[in-house]
Amino acid sequence: MQYFLALMLIMITEPERLSSRLFMETGEALMGQGLLAQAREAFSRSLDINAHEHYAVLGLARVSALQGSLDLASSWYRLFMQRCPDDYRAPLELGLLLLEVPDSLDPAGVLIRRALQLEPRGDDVLFAMARLRMTEGDAAGAIDLLEPLCARDGPHQIEAAMLLAGLLVANGNDAAARTVLVREPMASHPPAIWLVAGTHLREGDYMRAVDCANRCISLNPDGTLADSVRLMIDSLAGEGLFLPR
Repeated sequence: MQYFLALMLIMITEPERLSSRLFMETGEALMGQGLLAQAREAFSRSLDINAHEHYAVLGLARVSALQGSLDLASSWYRLFMQRCPDDYRAPLELGLLLLEVPDSLDPAGVLIRRALQLEPRGDDVLFAMARLRMTEGDAAGAIDLLEPLCARDGPHQIEAAMLLAGLLVANGNDAAARTVLVREPMASHPPAIWLVAGTHLREGDYMRAVDCANRCISLNPDGTLADSVRLMIDSLAGEGLFLPR
C-alpha cells in the first residue's frame, strides 16, 4: 500500500502539485472572506488535481462545518485524521463541534483528549479542554486550565477570563472574579466590566456598580449591553439607591 501511494505521488508532476496547492490556498482565502461555496469549489479542485493535498481535505471539513453540515464535516475531518494522524487540528475542531451537539459529550471528550495528547501545550487545545471539563461538570478542573490562559497574552485570554470569572461567581466568589476581570485587557472589555458591575450590585455597593455601568456605556454606547446597563442605572436611581450626577 505504501509503495502504491509513493508511486501515485511520483506520477503527479510538479506543476500539478503547485496548481493543487494554489487552489488549496485560494480556498483558504475565500473561506476567510466568508465565500464558502467558492471555497468548497477551490478545495475540491485542489483534490481533483492532487488527491494527496491533505490540507484541502481539512479545508473541506471546515467549510462543511461553517455551512452547518455536521455529518459532512465529520466525514472530512475523519478522513484528514486518517491521512494525518499526528495533526491535532481535526480531532480538536471536530470535538468542539460535537461539544455543541446534544448527547455527544462522550465522543467530543475522546476527540479533544486525543488533540491534547498530540498538542499538550497549545492554547487552543487547553481552552477546549477547559470547555470540556465545564460541560462535564468539573468546575475545579476547568478553573485550573483557565487561570493560566487568562493570565497570559493569547488568542483566548479574554474568553478564558470571562469563563473563569463566571465559574467563580457561580461558586459565590465575587471578589476573586473581580480580581480576574480588573486586569487588562479585560478591564476595557464591556462584558467584563458589566460582570464586575454585577458583583458590586450583589454586594450592595451601588456606587461602584454604577461606575462600572457608566464605563460600559462610555466604551460602547450602542452595544448589545447598553440597554441593560441603562435599565440598571435607572432602576437604582428610581429606588433611591443611587443619586444621578
